[in-house]
Amino acid sequence: MNVVADMRTAAHRRLARLAVLVTLLLGSSVFVQPAAHADDGGFGDPTDPVRKRCAQEGATRNGEAELVPLPCREVNPPRDAETETRGDGDFAPPRPAPPARNVAEQAMSDLALPRPVLRHAPDDPTWVGVETWLWVTSGSWRTVRSSASVRGVRVDVTARPSRVVWRMGERLADGSQGSTVCKGPGRVWPRGSMDESLRTYCSYEYRTTSAGQPNERYTISATTVWTVSWVCSGRCDETSASSTRTTSGSELLRVGERQAVVDG
Repeated sequence: MNVVADMRTAAHRRLARLAVLVTLLLGSSVFVQPAAHADDGGFGDPTDPVRKRCAQEGATRNGEAELVPLPCREVNPPRDAETETRGDGDFAPPRPAPPARNVAEQAMSDLALPRPVLRHAPDDPTWVGVETWLWVTSGSWRTVRSSASVRGVRVDVTARPSRVVWRMGERLADGSQGSTVCKGPGRVWPRGSMDESLRTYCSYEYRTTSAGQPNERYTISATTVWTVSWVCSGRCDETSASSTRTTSGSELLRVGERQAVVDG
């Protein structure tokens, strides 16, 4: 009996090699049922890793295990993060990448661009004919970043302030509104300083008082102009682009007129 069993085992092995050769020639993935053993119920070693990965569709003849080519499918096949599963359990092809500009818009919607916080000196009131220093706080003049990633497309957005447009509330003789543009946040006036040699690149000089205005004050506003640029990495149809955005703030400012005192 041992001789017969050994011959049968040898035959199984030869058939297994033949099945592997056929698999390589035909290019199909098959699984050959291992030779039966008395201690495994006739269906091969249950700890065999290949057996664990493959669908078992064994067949028997006269109570003995038969060599049957079986379709082999991994229980947990590798899956790309962008693939989807169809209703029949098979994996669908990856969805197409979205336009980079769409992902950029999503990232830009998350940008929390600060509104300018206005400061000026003299504080309140200021005076006709006096150079009024203008600036915005450092917290409202800073670089802001955001990013978004959708189906293999990543966009990084950077927003930098480039200039501030100040509208000072008064109407000039030609009917236009008094204004000035500053290519920076402006210089902070050192509180308490009386040094007339100090200079700033951002200031305005009023021509008329705010008398007769609502609350006897002008409404002044500052608009920060931001340069917003984005760079794409991954499955991109565009690599970069830029645009501008604005944020604004306002407050009231009283403007008076100093009276000259004449002696004599």
